[in-house]
Amino acid sequence: INSANRSAFFIFQTKGITPAEFANNTDNYTYMPGKAATAVNRCLKVPNEWILDGVEVYSAGSINNCQKRLTDDIDAGYISLTNKLGHSEYRNVDKSATEALNENKGKLVYGDSTDPSGIDAEASIKKGAHIIYLDTNNSDRDFHERQTFSVRGK
Repeated sequence: INSANRSAFFIFQTKGITPAEFANNTDNYTYMPGKAATAVNRCLKVPNEWILDGVEVYSAGSINNCQKRLTDDIDAGYISLTNKLGHSEYRNVDKSATEALNENKGKLVYGDSTDPSGIDAEASIKKGAHIIYLDTNNSDRDFHERQTFSVRGK
């Protein structure tokens, strides 16, 4: 689900049908309102009970013009992203769940992190820690905007 100032993403798992069968079944097709019924404008109707998680992202400068697209049971909030500055959205660490893992003893790195938990997830992972990320079904609690972009291996 995408537009100029807002996007919504969700992950889902099919039940009782393969993903290919689901995607190729024309009964599951819908088209963007007011647009020609072509492959370019085609969308798949996904049953809500298949959706595992979702996140809604608004452009920071256009929040007042945005409307929720995902229902509260999928994502009760939204996150804002400042455009054109190279920022990235980053999932927050579930501090208590991550610290509770015995295997993380001595592997968690604190400080020098934009995460509200104070745990530097990337540095901790490099030390062999397993990070548990927050998942409250409310994006404004589950994510934060970082001033730098994320690059694998950085």
